[in-house]
This record gives sequence, C-alpha cells and structure tokens, in this order.
Amino acid sequence: MKKIFLIIGLVSLTVACGGGGDDSPPPPVDPDPPVVVNPPAAANLTFPANGEVCAIAKNLTGNDGDTDRTYTIEFAWTGDATTSTNVKYTLTLTNTDNNTSADFEVTASSSNVTLDVTGIIPGGDYSWQVVASKDGTSETTASATQTFTAAGVAEVSFAPNTATPVNPSRNQVLASSTTSVTLEWTGSDQNNDIKEYDVYFGEANPPTDMVTVDKDVTTRAVNTTANTIYYWRVITRDDVGNTSSSAIFQFTVAP
Repeated sequence: MKKIFLIIGLVSLTVACGGGGDDSPPPPVDPDPPVVVNPPAAANLTFPANGEVCAIAKNLTGNDGDTDRTYTIEFAWTGDATTSTNVKYTLTLTNTDNNTSADFEVTASSSNVTLDVTGIIPGGDYSWQVVASKDGTSETTASATQTFTAAGVAEVSFAPNTATPVNPSRNQVLASSTTSVTLEWTGSDQNNDIKEYDVYFGEANPPTDMVTVDKDVTTRAVNTTANTIYYWRVITRDDVGNTSSSAIFQFTVAP
C-alpha cells in the first residue's frame, strides 16, 4: 500500500513541475516606436550658373577706385521637396584665388531656396557647394560643387535697393478722422536704372491691391477708414528686369 501512494505522489509532482506550459507574460510593446527620418535630398544648384560669369548682384560697397569693393550675390537652388520638416542648408563658398572659405546658413521648408552672400570680390573666381541636414538624423547630403567668376563692377547689373517708407512711418497710428493717406517711399539703384514701382496696399497681410507707377513717381494716394490696420509694400524694378521687394509696412487708423 505504501508503494502505491509513493508512485501517485511522484506522478503528481511531475505534472505540477513540467506539464503546465509556458505562462510567462509577453514582452512589453513600445507605445512610441522611434521615427525613422530619412536624410534630405541633395540641393540642385541653379544660380550662379556653373562655369559662367555672374553679372547680377546687389549692395555694392565702397567707392570708385577703392581696391576693397565687394557686393552681394543671391545664390539659389532647389532643395528637398519631399518633407514638411525644415531643412538646414549650409553653403560653403571658396575663393579659389586665395583658397579661403566661408560658410553661410539658411533654414527652409520650401523647395526653392535663396540666400544672400555678402563680401563677393568683383573679378574673383569661386566654387560653392550646399550641404543639407535636418533634425532627426545625423546624415547629411551634399550637392555637386560648381564654379563661377564674379563680374567686374562695370559689367554687373545691380538689383535695385529695397524701397524705404517715408509716409506713414512704420507702425504709425493716424487719427480716426483720417480718410485718405498718401503713401510715400524712396528708392535707389546703383546702376541708376530704376524703371518702375509696383505698390501693394490693403487690409490683408500681405497686401494684394497693386498699382504700377513710373520711376519718377514715389507716392500713391489711398483711401482709409477708422479702426483699421493697413499694410503696404513696394517692389522696385529696373530696366533689365531685376527686382527688389521692400518689407511689408504697417500703419493704423485709430478707432
């Protein structure tokens, strides 16, 4: 009788230790899996044109006869159009005459990117490249390297300087009784070849109502009402089609 009880006890112990299956809990699931961020697409350099003389510039410094005259070139390229994430672009400009380099940065969310680069030496030879990067990835993407020659001052078509407001002054508050305002601005161009101005005005920002006036006209009369904020800006155009846009100016007619 004792032997039978002993066998039954051993069988029970074996079932308890090894016959119940794997009841361990499943591994935890990460509720926020890491987001994979792809590196940005390479920039496609569009201006200055590769291997050519760049004869469009602005903001000439110095006077005739100065040996240290410089100007500004607006570089342009098409960037990453596949992402809504801002992309940082680093433009490396190298003066190949003296082998010196400088970096310039801009952040953009659109595919058409421009960047003003100052200190361009007239007649200098340059190479340039743009490297794209963005948050979420350490990978960067470099464009091809292109070259250009900066034209001498006499050969450059300078874009007009941006117009500056005279009346009303920036953020000026006018009396509620004001029913009309004469917008007034000043314009200038290093080539002295301004052709006309496009003057935008309205309650929307940016303003959309536009009138084109001749180069000798630097005013535009507009109607106003009380308790209203108005916006205006001026685009200056020269004889060869170069343009410059002013900032958007603002004034208020009081309640």
